[in-house]
Amino acid sequence: MEQNYKAMETHLLVDSIQIDRAYYATRDYGSDDPTNPAFCRSHYVLIDSWPDGPTCLEVRLAILEPLSDGWDDYDPGIISIPYCVQIGTP
Repeated sequence: MEQNYKAMETHLLVDSIQIDRAYYATRDYGSDDPTNPAFCRSHYVLIDSWPDGPTCLEVRLAILEPLSDGWDDYDPGIISIPYCVQIGTP
């Protein structure tokens, strides 16, 4: 897992504004299955005072060199995972 994280960068954004890494919390975890071990790392932030209306969150992974997570192979590039939420009545 550490080797893969050296080959990528994680960026968290709110409404296209990148959150400073100083605000990230990180958690590493894994499976308890010795025949199929899996290890994961999560980065997250706490957002409070949500405004009414839509807010779009994004996890953006910059893959800097080819890597494999044990299931899939990834070429260099950007992977973007959007999450949009609606607060209040649209």
